[in-house]
Amino acid sequence: MTEINITQYKLDALVGVRFLSWLLDVLLLLVPTTLLSALALRIFYDQDSAQMVVGVYVLFYFIVTIVLILNRSHGIGQHLLNIQVVDHQTEAGISFWRYFLLWHVVGKSLIIGLIPIVNIVFLPIYSLIDNLFIFRKDRRAIHDLIAGTRVIKLPLEQQRKKLIDFTRI
Repeated sequence: MTEINITQYKLDALVGVRFLSWLLDVLLLLVPTTLLSALALRIFYDQDSAQMVVGVYVLFYFIVTIVLILNRSHGIGQHLLNIQVVDHQTEAGISFWRYFLLWHVVGKSLIIGLIPIVNIVFLPIYSLIDNLFIFRKDRRAIHDLIAGTRVIKLPLEQQRKKLIDFTRI
């Protein structure tokens, strides 16, 4: 009888882990920007300076996110929880453009989020429906269906070894 090495099998990420990943992304972007804005306003007494401080942090956040997407096919929350967005059929990592354009911009409806008035009504409803899709049997949200992806838990040999780990998978 052949012994099965469980680390070679990629498992779909659990619903709670996917939610926590999203929550980490939100917290790592919104909480520091709010605190930095308040601190900068207190130090500089100038709204333009506060916006500049927040802008630098947001730029830093997105640079780190882009580096992670390019090297590991996942964002910050996914990085911290050792999960990854992969092609639904092949389970291979996906390209930056597929991840960014299809998964985020089209799938998560950021384009609609840029349209004034429409975003106030449509985006929260769409976002809720999109995220409720992860309770389906295949755990794929609408943005996963659009991009042809799924989110998996990384096998042990591919998990990050330290907090700052930008090595390619």
